Amino acid sequence: MKAFARVFDDVTRQRLSRRRRMWLTLLREWPHIAGAAAGWCRPEKLGMARGAEGAILTLRVAPGRALQAQHMADELIGRINTAFGTRLVDRLRVHQAPLETPAAAPPPAARPVDPARLAALREKADGIADSQLRESLRRLARAVAAGKSGNTRKTP
Repeated sequence: MKAFARVFDDVTRQRLSRRRRMWLTLLREWPHIAGAAAGWCRPEKLGMARGAEGAILTLRVAPGRALQAQHMADELIGRINTAFGTRLVDRLRVHQAPLETPAAAPPPAARPVDPARLAALREKADGIADSQLRESLRRLARAVAAGKSGNTRKTP
């Protein structure tokens, strides 16, 4: 016969791992679940309420949007519970604070341009009579010489 502590540990470990998976899924799928509201609110904490079947979700809401979040509470709860197919959230708690925005990635460094290749491509564009087309082709020649490509699709 197992000791009570060991049985208790097994049960709580299973329960907590399930809750953690739901929390991670909620964070990952939040833009799809919340729709337009995802721009001004984010899940902050998922806590269990005593005597309740579902949890209390604390939302971090952008300043000035707390009233809107309270009005949308039933809709957001419905969307969350529908996404999970179970009664995950019973109530929302609103925490008004600035949202952290992810830092923008720095632009990629410009590649060096091969002058001989650029000159050859420009010569081909010089024979064009239309000045706008000629200028567009020169810009294209510079991009091609720098090795830039708008095609990000992988070829088989």
